[in-house]
Amino acid sequence: MKKILSFILFSLITLSASAQVVSATQASKVRSNLAKTIDAGENQLWWGYGDITSLTQYSRLGTTQLETYNVDMLITGDNPIVVGNTIKAIRIAFHDKSVIKDVKVWLSTVQPASANEANVCCVDVNADDIKDLQNDNVTVDVALPEAYTVTDAGVYVGYTFTVTDDSNAAQYPIVMIPQEDVPNSHFLMTAAVGGGWMDATSFGMSSIMVLVEGDFPENKISVEDFANVDLIQGETGNIGLVVKNLGANKINNVSYTVTGQGTTSQETTINTEIGIGLSSTILVPINAGENLGTYDYTITITKVNGVAVEGVESKGQVTVIGELKEWPRKVLIEEFTTERCTWCPDAAAGLESFHNSYPDVANQTTTICHHAGYYTDWLTIPASSAYTWFYGPDGTYAPAFMWDRYRFSSNSKPVPVEGRPSGGSGHKNKVDQRLAVNSLANIEISAEPNDNKSKVTVTIDCERGKTFGSDIRLTVFLTEDNVPAHNQSGASGSFIHQHVARACNATWGEQLNWVNNKATYTYTFDISNSWEYDELKVVAFLSNYDSNDRTNCVVEQSADLSLASQPNGISETVQGSVLREEARYTIDGRQLSKPEPGINIVRLSNGETVKVLVK
Repeated sequence: MKKILSFILFSLITLSASAQVVSATQASKVRSNLAKTIDAGENQLWWGYGDITSLTQYSRLGTTQLETYNVDMLITGDNPIVVGNTIKAIRIAFHDKSVIKDVKVWLSTVQPASANEANVCCVDVNADDIKDLQNDNVTVDVALPEAYTVTDAGVYVGYTFTVTDDSNAAQYPIVMIPQEDVPNSHFLMTAAVGGGWMDATSFGMSSIMVLVEGDFPENKISVEDFANVDLIQGETGNIGLVVKNLGANKINNVSYTVTGQGTTSQETTINTEIGIGLSSTILVPINAGENLGTYDYTITITKVNGVAVEGVESKGQVTVIGELKEWPRKVLIEEFTTERCTWCPDAAAGLESFHNSYPDVANQTTTICHHAGYYTDWLTIPASSAYTWFYGPDGTYAPAFMWDRYRFSSNSKPVPVEGRPSGGSGHKNKVDQRLAVNSLANIEISAEPNDNKSKVTVTIDCERGKTFGSDIRLTVFLTEDNVPAHNQSGASGSFIHQHVARACNATWGEQLNWVNNKATYTYTFDISNSWEYDELKVVAFLSNYDSNDRTNCVVEQSADLSLASQPNGISETVQGSVLREEARYTIDGRQLSKPEPGINIVRLSNGETVKVLVK
């Protein structure tokens, strides 16, 4: 199970000196103004997901308790800088050395239960050698007794220490680089969060680095092939090109040419910052031209940082179409959660914080919660269990999320499932990226219950802006809000479930009969007498389905409809629909079962949120 800190605290500290990125190879080095114990020598460089010596500010993390902290990062087996070369030293950073003791650094091919169980090496750091950023303006660099050659199995690099003072100055002992959601850059194990390893990338990157010795190409990259792109006749669109830095220098710019429809463009240079061993997506503009049809295109990277490289190519297809109808997108958010998951209440609070803090963005989303991923519970339905396929072969966990079943470039695994993002802002970041791409389809929903509301017939009217492949399908869910939990782990007091998946027309959707780019679909749901009818929503979405590729099941469009807003579902007045309270939260996103003194945030049935002062 992926564990999330519900009581993590942060602090932002300013370094006393500005610094530059260390990028040393052979005899050329860039020295930082921040003092370092060990400089990179010939054929050496310091590598990490981030460089603490390059920052003017760093953030800190802690649980305010006197305990032992274990921090590590994973160097994956495909790392182009470290794998095949040797690690000579480990760099870590502390804010205040006066409140810590028993410092160890270690290497292990598996995450150990303690530092002493690391299966490669564990080095005790002499107390006199511990320096800090606050007082000494220096990192802690520890030479390994023996160099370690990293294999394609990868290696965890970590450190362990114990906090001896719980005063305010000591409450934030873990120094972090404030960049969130970088895969494998930060893991944490403390007794306060269950004593197991958790992914902490949503809080920032660890400040760990390694001194690597080997042969490093100065300017080397790889690029991924791009998928089919639809462009309108005579207009210009962008192709997203994923570029990975395989060289020993940070990339500041790349140059490229584009070949397609019998011509090759002039060389163009685009500025982009890509750290050593990291990936980034650059946007390459393509002019569709006037000729309709599908064409092979090749984007060739010709230079990196102004230095010529052997042609690195990305291939794909561009389909030039005469007309393309688009609609604003509504993003489907899917959460994996169960009552056995200790950290799921915190993730639910983060999702509701997104709705409360960014209502304009949240109104452009639909949500389904699948009770699967970490065992099951009384709310699990077969479709939700089937969707754990999206996790891939490496096992499941909760809480976890998908946004439009889209695999973002920041996800190191070839799957659309990711761990819980950093609160409401983390959801907003994902949703904003999807909203930036208009949808090529539109969905409108209507619903009609029978007389006793034991059934509801849903009608879905769809329109498409282009001809989709046969794998585009329509999936329709019933979800229920405000469902009291039976026994939610990790929740103090009562807990209320939202967006619960109750029923589904077909797990992987049904194909539509398109006529003149329009289709109508009808489905009747049975309504259990244990469900609250006015809490039910219809959620419908059009998505691709590829049983051989989890990343090729992206949602094209979604829509939802509250049954309470339908005829016989809510009383009408002369002024219009009566607004109904759907949910109530504290200012920090904790859901309430009844009003509590202080500021309450109330979400209404029309999607708006209001703040209410309760005395």
